[in-house]
Amino acid sequence: MRPRNSQGKPFIPLGQLLDQSPLVRLHADLQQFRLADYQADRLEASVPRMLPYIRGLYFSAGLIYAIRKIIPSSQVQANWGHVLRAGSMTCSPECDVILHSQCHSRWNGYHERPVMDFAFVSPTNTLAVISCKSFVRWPSDVDSEYAKDLKRHKVKRVWLFAECCPPRSSDRIAARAKAAGYEHFFHLYTMDAKTGAAKPSEESWRAFVSAVRRLNRTTGKK
Repeated sequence: MRPRNSQGKPFIPLGQLLDQSPLVRLHADLQQFRLADYQADRLEASVPRMLPYIRGLYFSAGLIYAIRKIIPSSQVQANWGHVLRAGSMTCSPECDVILHSQCHSRWNGYHERPVMDFAFVSPTNTLAVISCKSFVRWPSDVDSEYAKDLKRHKVKRVWLFAECCPPRSSDRIAARAKAAGYEHFFHLYTMDAKTGAAKPSEESWRAFVSAVRRLNRTTGKK
């Protein structure tokens, strides 16, 4: 039986707390920007906002840093980039996050303090691609063509990770994502579109951490 605190709740193991720390930070950072948008929409106010594209970069970059923290000193790398189509001059659509073993080449601005770090990865070294989305409200918001396109580039695993989704829609979105060819659907937090109430999705985050570590263990055996 797990030890409990004075309120009768079980203590959270230290390892689990360490795994959850990126979730807590990302949720706190991104929620405040989304809540500002929500409040401005409700008030119909014309106020300066962070561009959705920049917020998307913040989310995907935060996820890359979190993955590097989850599996430090591993054979699995996490980067923003493209998958190169084998024997062709073409490449995949932009990949928010590529989990890979090696990369063909990188663009990093050729400086010691690069403003970007973009990897070109061959299909044989691509372990998984994560498509990061903002607010996935409905199953119909799932981009079915993206997963199909990546499969044409010989990418075996494509995951969908939403910044947030409505509290009661996650199961239906997950079912739609699976039907569209995504191996997993994860979400950082849920947000009620009517009240703006947000809650970190701890169970989904734990599933994500497990999937990343499982991928890392599988790669280590090769």
